[in-house]
Amino acid sequence: THVEGFSYGVEVPRDVWSEQLSNVFGVAVTLYDCFLQPNNSAVIGGHVPNGTRRCAGNDAQGCYTEPYKVFRKCVGNPGGRPAN
Repeated sequence: THVEGFSYGVEVPRDVWSEQLSNVFGVAVTLYDCFLQPNNSAVIGGHVPNGTRRCAGNDAQGCYTEPYKVFRKCVGNPGGRPAN
């Protein structure tokens, strides 16, 4: 059975929800965020371990024991404003 986790809206500086899915439950994750810029987030910028090693729990910028993919797309209201 293939299981994949999803995270919509990455928090700064890291996305703890997707890290937990990866590191605790062994689930590959897909992250969607259109607001964070790659230079403001290590995970959006692809600068954290991505399914390459076990995480020690002290990685300040994040760590993923399972692969993650990032898509710079809005999946909600594109302006980030409440819908009328």
